[in-house]
Amino acid sequence: MKKSVLIILLLLLIPCVLAEKDSIKLLALTESGGKHGVIVDLHLELKPGKERVFLETFPLTKIATQVSMRFAQQIACSEFDMDCSDKDFFFTISAMPGIVGGPSAGAASAVLAAALIKGFSIRRDIAITGTINSGGIIGLVGGLDYKIKGAAEKNLSLVLIPKGSRQFKTDGKVIDLVELGNSLNITVVEVATLDDAFEYFTNTTVIRSNESITLDPKYVYTMKAVGLELCSRNDEIKELLVTLRKDKIPSNNEKSALEYTKKGRDAFENDGFYSSASFCFRSNVMLKREYFKLRDYSKEEVNEAVKVINEKINKLDSAVSNYSIDTISDLQAFMAVKERLSESKHILEQAKNEADPKKAANILAYAEERYYSGVAWAKFFGLEGKKFNIDPKKLKDSCTSKISEAEERYNYVKSFLKADLSQTRNELDDAYKEMNNEDYIMCLFKAAKAKAEIDVILSAVGVSQQRVQEYIDLKLEIVRFTLFKSYKKDVFPMIGYSYYEYAKSLKNIDHYAALLFSEYALEFSNLDIYFTKTKTPSWSIDKSSIFAFVTGIFIGIFILVIIFPAKRFSKKGKK
Repeated sequence: MKKSVLIILLLLLIPCVLAEKDSIKLLALTESGGKHGVIVDLHLELKPGKERVFLETFPLTKIATQVSMRFAQQIACSEFDMDCSDKDFFFTISAMPGIVGGPSAGAASAVLAAALIKGFSIRRDIAITGTINSGGIIGLVGGLDYKIKGAAEKNLSLVLIPKGSRQFKTDGKVIDLVELGNSLNITVVEVATLDDAFEYFTNTTVIRSNESITLDPKYVYTMKAVGLELCSRNDEIKELLVTLRKDKIPSNNEKSALEYTKKGRDAFENDGFYSSASFCFRSNVMLKREYFKLRDYSKEEVNEAVKVINEKINKLDSAVSNYSIDTISDLQAFMAVKERLSESKHILEQAKNEADPKKAANILAYAEERYYSGVAWAKFFGLEGKKFNIDPKKLKDSCTSKISEAEERYNYVKSFLKADLSQTRNELDDAYKEMNNEDYIMCLFKAAKAKAEIDVILSAVGVSQQRVQEYIDLKLEIVRFTLFKSYKKDVFPMIGYSYYEYAKSLKNIDHYAALLFSEYALEFSNLDIYFTKTKTPSWSIDKSSIFAFVTGIFIGIFILVIIFPAKRFSKKGKK
């Protein structure tokens, strides 16, 4: 009887420890026997744990997707507001040898993770390819024509590709992937976000909120003051120029600077205070260069100015380094000030080493205005918001995670695009230097910027000139929603919002800059995913566990009531 009770208890417990499993089809390329598209099965198993992500590939070669899986899991949990802190994620890719690795499994990984956690089953007649980026944006990947042909060979009904990649040029011809799909009897659909893909794979509708963001009044007040301060410096420098200029006729450079001054004033009138500050800063640099040019600084005067500004930088740097950082706003204020001080110090060194006084003064102008910009941003410490445990370990983990994400993107773009990535490489190398110096906050900042710059290249490649404005508007809407979700969590990503505002002001002026600052905004709008670890109460149980437990009870009752009496009856009959 004791043995029977033990068996019953084990049977009761087995369903409670059963892991949740599902799989999804993704599109990949193989170079085995020539390049062609194949269907890959991506499996995911959830087990109780600590939000670790594991990847097993069999027998995959050239794979570099561990980082992509990790980021996909983070994005899925963040975009759908799910607490994943008590689960481990075990991804497995089963495919033929020769698969080309990379981040193109990111979108599929995120869809699968979100569906499994939310309890939705995945459709088996759909496949997807695309990276997953901040804000849940699905990014461009290569070899789409090969992949669609591979999906058609497996008789799938639908293929999801990144938005903006429908048409591309190859060998001087334009290929329309939707038309290619029609010719192969398969539907090809562009999707922009994780939400879009999730709807197709689960036959559900994801509702996005259209509520506006309510800004922290202190942020508005402070940013307004920053805009006024930088634009007031503009007036001061203009007065200095007037006193030095003998002919009273503005130079062409001064005229160009005044155009930015006007943009700054206009932005301020429309409550675009960050945009106003940015335009006035740019004008200040141009006007200050004109001033130094007319002032005809000697090398000794340049060196003395370098010394004075360096002293100011060190004083502010020391003060900021002692500030307490426990909100995302404080973290981003620290990043903004430190970036400006570091850049100013680096440029001052160039001015000091420049033998030509005129060139040195020209360099000095930017360094000085960059310092004053840092002074202005130091006013943002102390905004209200959710408190985080932003300790050195979490900062180090966030630094290494973001570097890995950026490095993965860098190598992927480098493998199939002939683009100049030298600036991004320098940014990444600087992030590594900050990591080695244990300055993990600036490591995170520089790695996030590098990743955004690579994502701009990825996103811009597949977008035709006619659809650029549409794509910018899409990016801005995704940033707005990402910021709104942060606001609902009592998190205010200050840099993210500021870049979002600036991108809006640029969208009709400079398309590339608008896209770049949209990407910056996305990267800095969800940094809380590296620090948020909501603990699940020990007494709480999710729906799947309840279902497993109840199932176990019924199995136990069935064994106890039906099977054991039947066995006892059988034994009595034999006796």
